[in-house]
Amino acid sequence: MTTKIAVYNQALLDCKQRKLSALTDDAKSRRLCDQVYDGAVEYCLEAALWKFAIRTQRIDYDESFTKKFGYTYQFVKPTDWVKTVAMCSDEYFKSPLIEYDHEAGYWYADVQKIYVRYVSNHTDYGLNLGEWPQSFADFVSAHMADKIVGELTGSDQISAEVAGVLKTREGTAKSRDAWNQPQRQPAPGNWSSSRGTGWRGDRGNRSSLIG
Repeated sequence: MTTKIAVYNQALLDCKQRKLSALTDDAKSRRLCDQVYDGAVEYCLEAALWKFAIRTQRIDYDESFTKKFGYTYQFVKPTDWVKTVAMCSDEYFKSPLIEYDHEAGYWYADVQKIYVRYVSNHTDYGLNLGEWPQSFADFVSAHMADKIVGELTGSDQISAEVAGVLKTREGTAKSRDAWNQPQRQPAPGNWSSSRGTGWRGDRGNRSSLIG
């Protein structure tokens, strides 16, 4: 679990600057953090399919839409949508929806309802700092530092160091998030399937020495 001031202070430490005591400090560093914070979080949320930020919704078609050509139904994208993880025609996400299109704030398809799993910037999902893994919080801090280091320090050396930190932390956050994916039972291949269903010979005799 992290906090906004912790994210700010890590960004400032990355820039080799003094930490804030509160988010109300009258300091240039705090004002610069304020300016870049929202954009930094949005940028980082767009960078991967973060599991802590994933939300699932069923969306019914927009009844006010009148088809002129193409797909029959229109769907309004959720206001908290950042990036699509999966779109299916069933609630169990077993039937991926292949035939669809998207324009601006809408999706279009030939089914009357869609099931969408997406990265969300809702306060209960992507913007819920209490759910952020530490690696993601560090990624956001590094991105903020990269945005403010030039104006804050005027040092090319520190700017280069911050750029390196950002690259490392982004990679760490993505790899740790990937490791958090639950393992799925692999589908049987042709060889194992044939062993299970294709051959019906003698399976052995319990009273025999040959099993």
